[in-house]
Amino acid sequence: MVGNESRSLERGARMEAGPYRILLVDDDEDDYYLTHRMLQDASGSRYVVTWAPDPDTALQKISSEPLDAVLVDYDLGAVNGIELARQMMQKDYRGPIILLTGRGSYAVDLEAMQSGVMDYLNKNEVTAQLLERTLRYAIERKQIEEALRLAKEEMEQRVLERTLELVHKNETLLAEIAERKRVEAELEEMSRRMMESVESERILLAQELHDGPMQELYGLSFRLNLLERMQEEAERAREIRQLQADLARINGVLRSIAGELRPPALAPFGLEKALRGHADRFQQDHPELKLELMLMPDGQNLDEQVRLALFRIYQVAMNNVLRHAQARQVKVRFEYDAEEAVLEVEDDGRGFEIPKRWISMVRDGHFGLAGAFERANALGGAMEVRSQPGNGTCIRVTVPLAGAE
Repeated sequence: MVGNESRSLERGARMEAGPYRILLVDDDEDDYYLTHRMLQDASGSRYVVTWAPDPDTALQKISSEPLDAVLVDYDLGAVNGIELARQMMQKDYRGPIILLTGRGSYAVDLEAMQSGVMDYLNKNEVTAQLLERTLRYAIERKQIEEALRLAKEEMEQRVLERTLELVHKNETLLAEIAERKRVEAELEEMSRRMMESVESERILLAQELHDGPMQELYGLSFRLNLLERMQEEAERAREIRQLQADLARINGVLRSIAGELRPPALAPFGLEKALRGHADRFQQDHPELKLELMLMPDGQNLDEQVRLALFRIYQVAMNNVLRHAQARQVKVRFEYDAEEAVLEVEDDGRGFEIPKRWISMVRDGHFGLAGAFERANALGGAMEVRSQPGNGTCIRVTVPLAGAE
């Protein structure tokens, strides 16, 4: 196919520059010389005529030589000129074929036109000028047809490529829409589950306050009523001292709960002090863990929302260490500059396989890391979790400080 298109291009170049290459298929060599001389008389050296004495030679030449036109004698023995023309076209020869015959016949003329032969000449009536003009018109007409065919193929190829491109873009767009819908659905589900989690935490906190400090305060109230009935001073003094101790203990419990909800040092003294205070209590409660702090003092330099968000993320990380990590050492780093604040909590625990989508953890009831991501994103920041089973976990949060002083 490529060879035929190459030969078509070569024919097109010769139509502009010449000479034209003509193949004469005729079993009579005298007719070859006669045809050659007639074309020379009519146009000089504009035509170069080669000869094929039989159909097999003709078929070989159209496959191996660039030809602008073929003149085929009708009488070729076992295969007539019309049948040979059909065989040439089956081999994808696209140049013009002109049939020559020594006997004029309307039936032959009609059959030749129906087979794809471009023109029909009677040898007894042909002249040099008629032969040259017939060849020239046939070549030019075929050139135009070939140019139109190539243009059509090129246009169809462009249309096909553009169609495929549009199909690809449409498929990509549909995939993006589906992905966006999936993400939106997951975000909606995550938001709903997070709200449910917050409500559950409120219920648990209320139960903790009711079953703990409030019950003890009810007991203190009852004991105070009994205190009024005590007659002996020594007994009253012992009970007052015990009440004071119990009140101090209950106050400690409430301070601890309040500290978890919002550390008192966070607003007046900054994140660094709040982290150290929490870490001290954490270390006292869990002496088996080695806690290493590398914290930059921040005072009032960071926006309160940034301080609170980073502290909450720190709490999530430390709670995960206690519940899941089975770690022996935890490192907490905090630093900031004019552009961003960075918090990092790293443990040497058992690690875990990071899910492809955090919604899967939320569906399993693990809200901590998902909530931490939400807090970081709400401040325009980013949270990175690095972990592998057996290699510990590192949580790194970066928050921009456009509003820092």
